[in-house]
Amino acid sequence: ADHQKFINLLLTKAGLGRSGQGLSITTAKSVNATLSNAFKKAIQLGYIKDNPTQFVEFPRLIEKKESIRYYDLQQADRFLEFAKKESEVLWYPFFLLIFDQGLRKSEVMGLQWQDIDFGGNMISIERERLGSVEKGLNINAIITDDPKTPAGIRSMPMTKRSKQALLAFRNHILSTFGTFPSTEDGEQFIFLQTSKRYKGKIVRDRSVNGAFNRIAEKADLPKIRVHDGRHTFAVRSRQAGLSLEDIKDFLGHKDISTTQIYAHISPEVKKRSMEQFENYIESERKKHSQ
Repeated sequence: ADHQKFINLLLTKAGLGRSGQGLSITTAKSVNATLSNAFKKAIQLGYIKDNPTQFVEFPRLIEKKESIRYYDLQQADRFLEFAKKESEVLWYPFFLLIFDQGLRKSEVMGLQWQDIDFGGNMISIERERLGSVEKGLNINAIITDDPKTPAGIRSMPMTKRSKQALLAFRNHILSTFGTFPSTEDGEQFIFLQTSKRYKGKIVRDRSVNGAFNRIAEKADLPKIRVHDGRHTFAVRSRQAGLSLEDIKDFLGHKDISTTQIYAHISPEVKKRSMEQFENYIESERKKHSQ
C-alpha cells in the first residue's frame, strides 16, 4: 500500500515531469522497474520476503495522457543518412537497430556477436546494459542484467538493411582489430568505438545520448529521445498493418496493454480496415442482388 501511494504521488505531484503535473507513465514505470531490481536483491539477501513493486497498478486515466513522440518515415531515414556521415562508424548500425528493429538502447548496448545469426537472419535479445549505473565508481565497468521481463528475452528477424549494416560493421571491426575484441570475461560486445581517440572502448550511455542529439541537430530534425526511436518503429509497424500482438512480441512487452498505446495513433490502419469492411459489404450486396 505504501509503494502504491508512492507511485500515485509520482504521477500526480505538482512540479514533477515536463508537464509539471507529475511524471509520465513511462518514467514512473521505469522508477518502479529500478526499485523492483533492488527489492529482488533484498529478497536474495534475506532482508525482505516480498517484492511490493510486483503488484503496483498504474491508473488508466493517467495512462491515457501518455503522449508519443516519434519520427515519420522521411524523418527517420534522414536521421540515419546523417548518422552515416559521423566519423564514428558505429552510430549508423547502432541507431538503425532502434529504428528498424525496435530495440531498447540498453538492449543494443548489450548486444554481443554471438547474438547475431547471419545465416538464419535472426537477432537474439539476451541481456541489457545498465548504462545509467556505469558511472562514479563503476565508470569503467560493464554492467549487464537480464531483460526487465521474461518477454524481453526474444529473437526476431533482421530487416535487410539491419543485416547489411551489421555485416559491414563486422567487417570494419575485423579490419580494425584483426579479431573481435573481448572483455576480461570473454564477452564480445558489438558496439566498440574505432576512432583513434577512443579506439577499442565500448560505447557508453552518455555517448549514445550525445550522438543522437548531435545527429538530430545536424539533420535539422525535431528533438526527441533515443527511446522515441523505439516508438518510431512501433508506429511504422502499426501503419504497415502489423497486429498489436506481433508488435508486442517484437518490442518484448510483457502484455498487450503496454502495446495498446499504438492502437489509436495510426489513422492509415483504420482507413484500410474501414475500406476492407466496405468492400466486404459491397461484395455481399452484389451476391444477393443477382
